[in-house]
Amino acid sequence: MPHAVPAIRSTWPRRLRTVAVWTVSVLLVAAVLALAIAYMLWRGRPASWYAHQQWLAKTPAARRLVLADALEERLSHFQTRTRWSQACNTAVPPDIATPAELARWQPGTDVGLDMSPTNIAGTGRRTLVIRTNELNSWLTQRLPQWLAHHDAQLPREISQPAVSVSKGLVTLSFQYASPRLTQVLTFRIRPEMVPQAQGHPQLRLTLEQALAGRLPLPPSRLESLIAQNAGARDRQAVQSILAALQGHQFDPALPVPGDRLRTVRLDGFEFLPGNEGVKLDTQFDPTRPGR
Repeated sequence: MPHAVPAIRSTWPRRLRTVAVWTVSVLLVAAVLALAIAYMLWRGRPASWYAHQQWLAKTPAARRLVLADALEERLSHFQTRTRWSQACNTAVPPDIATPAELARWQPGTDVGLDMSPTNIAGTGRRTLVIRTNELNSWLTQRLPQWLAHHDAQLPREISQPAVSVSKGLVTLSFQYASPRLTQVLTFRIRPEMVPQAQGHPQLRLTLEQALAGRLPLPPSRLESLIAQNAGARDRQAVQSILAALQGHQFDPALPVPGDRLRTVRLDGFEFLPGNEGVKLDTQFDPTRPGR
């Protein structure tokens, strides 16, 4: 009678259990690390925000007022109907000036005014330089009064807006505070002029990145986050803004403020080196009948 062959116990179940335990352990560690990194990014602040806060801390309010006034002065000359000198477009207080020097600084004045009828009409090409330190000074020192003058105001959740430019991107940051959420939100936007087969170039704005703290968020998640913490009117405004930042093209022409006879069109732009600002190339045209 043949002997019974003893059953060989397989080691595979034990190995499978070991592999499963290790896999679950690795996944748990990875999940914990991911949550820790996400929390650190959420609690962090973008470098551009830190740089802006440092600039505010070391820049006296009196100097910010001078910088804001310089921007308003240049904008006033920019849209005037008479020809303005190049000095008006470039005379800005240098960053290295002392407060006493800034107090004595005066914008350039018009020289050699061309009073010909065609120039008084205020049409033609013009260039405008906007520097980030002037714009951020205006946002901190003049924006509230300007909004009040136009019977408007920022949503109560938004404060401390700041703008920077770098590597072809415009970065807008602000403090968002509601009963359920306090965070620095940042939008990195890529502007592009798109040539057309016929007519003027169109402007395209694309949201490259949205951040909560330093944590990247997809636009849909950002919209949901704000929708949960804002009023109905603010939700509609956020939805409209995010829709406009999805790469849609539009005609960058606007009526000249306070002038029904002219429109100004953006034809091109160039970022200045570093975080200095942007140079805008524009065209002033007579307003078309019916517009």
